[in-house]
Amino acid sequence: MEANAVALRTCQPSLVPGLLQTEEYARAVLTGQGIHTPAEVGQLVAGRMARQELIDGPAPRRFTAVVDEAALRRVVGGPDVQRAQLERLVEWSALPHVRLYVVPAGAGAHPGLAGGFVLATLPDGDEVAYVDGVFGQVMDRPGAIDTLRSMWDTLLGEALSEGASLELIGKLVSEL
Repeated sequence: MEANAVALRTCQPSLVPGLLQTEEYARAVLTGQGIHTPAEVGQLVAGRMARQELIDGPAPRRFTAVVDEAALRRVVGGPDVQRAQLERLVEWSALPHVRLYVVPAGAGAHPGLAGGFVLATLPDGDEVAYVDGVFGQVMDRPGAIDTLRSMWDTLLGEALSEGASLELIGKLVSEL
């Protein structure tokens, strides 16, 4: 799905999106799941890092992420790992094809709390989705895509502007 997409939109309520994770953050997340051997974690981290070519490779995709503030405040892997992760988000956001928005804690309940998802726009304009969970699921049913698109629109309405989002991330870096 990602490899064929021309644009990716992701909502993540509890973690930094996988395509934006540093190696150390990804390792901490995957280890923390408690279901992978060290060798499997290594393979999964390598795969996640390779997928970042979708954003910083020769043919980058438009990438927009909406992340809940709680995900940015959750210290994953310790303060140094979290600080490096937040600083990396600021770096990613400087790319012209990357947009990052934060839904502030003060927004209260919002559609993203139902779980993370990715909407991928294919070259022909069709959309497919990946819905996070223990057993993540790819779907292309029009009704499901419409629901996720509606959730996305609501999330963008709840999120801070790009500038305010980056300002908040900068504040979180200084708190670590």
